[in-house]
Amino acid sequence: MNLESVPVELKVAIGDKYGTDSRIFKIINQFNEIKYQKFIEYIEFHDQHRKLDFRTVFPEVAQYFKR
Repeated sequence: MNLESVPVELKVAIGDKYGTDSRIFKIINQFNEIKYQKFIEYIEFHDQHRKLDFRTVFPEVAQYFKR
């Protein structure tokens, strides 16, 4: 996962949960819409082949990733 594809709302939630001084919060880069779209396409492509849905596998973050 490209850290520029982490939605802003998810970054805020990570900051709320782990603190803005946490390593995970600090390594998340600025959001990039193009990289986000490529990430979603990549995940959905592989989900089809694996017969999975990442939103079901990772429900705690699903709400942050729009279709």
